[in-house]
Amino acid sequence: MTSILLDNKARNHSHYTTLQRFLERIDHLREIFLPIKFLDPKKLLTSNRLDIEYRINFLENVLEKKLLFKNTLYYQFVSDKERNLFLTGDELSKKFLQLADEVKQRGIQNPIIVGKFETKMIKTQYSINKKFNWKEFQNETGYQLIDGAHRLSLALFLKLDSIPVKIYSPLYFEIPNFTDYIHLKEKEYKKKV
Repeated sequence: MTSILLDNKARNHSHYTTLQRFLERIDHLREIFLPIKFLDPKKLLTSNRLDIEYRINFLENVLEKKLLFKNTLYYQFVSDKERNLFLTGDELSKKFLQLADEVKQRGIQNPIIVGKFETKMIKTQYSINKKFNWKEFQNETGYQLIDGAHRLSLALFLKLDSIPVKIYSPLYFEIPNFTDYIHLKEKEYKKKV
């Protein structure tokens, strides 16, 4: 349950149109009936997802180096008011650590949702100052993480060889560009650490 709360409920998609919400709901229904497969988690590392590195560094800093979670870039990222997350940085950090304990004990129980994209380039987006910015990235692996950034980060941190996934081509999914967003905000984050 912790992983579902972390990955699905933390986001705010208030800018979606009615059609986009409808298509996303259909995708969520489709996810229920998809078979579980197994995939090397490294195949889900893409250049538009620098946030995964932030999550892995958080685990290293808090679990191995015993830093306070408020002294991490991940905490600053999830506390960023501009991201409009429903949960606070404290809540997300605590739930992430709780999920880490669960995964260490029982492995990844909920499959990670993965989008399959056939195009050479993928269109990504991020919002800053309520303005949407779009950028194309090379489609390096053919996959994009749809749901499960915390679980994926844990798998990479724990050096797992394979993870449970559900893979499909979504009807609607705004591929995030956390890399450019973080590059714009990182100086601000570092001042707070």
